[in-house]
Amino acid sequence: MLQITQIDDTPQQSLVIVDENGNNITMNLRFLPTQNAWNFDISFGTFNLNGCRLVNSLNILRSYKNQLPFGIACLSNDGCDPFLINDFSTNRVGIYTLIPQDLETIEGIWQV
Repeated sequence: MLQITQIDDTPQQSLVIVDENGNNITMNLRFLPTQNAWNFDISFGTFNLNGCRLVNSLNILRSYKNQLPFGIACLSNDGCDPFLINDFSTNRVGIYTLIPQDLETIEGIWQV
């Protein structure tokens, strides 16, 4: 599990994350002040996912586990979803990339 540290309090951000195999994952983040929420898009190869709400989760991309070799965790200090523009810059919330070993561990937790 590796934290994505380049997220700040800019309301619209585009990040390129390099996975363990050197592949680029593009993540776009948008803060929606009228909803007090963050949304995200993910692009990886031919896979595109747009307009998803960023929520506190061990693997936000679990529904796509057969299509993606990685996952994304969003974890907050208090268990609440990200709702402030500065949630990432204050480290209340962290976003992490998950490698296959992490995904295996998390799947084991969900099986309990």
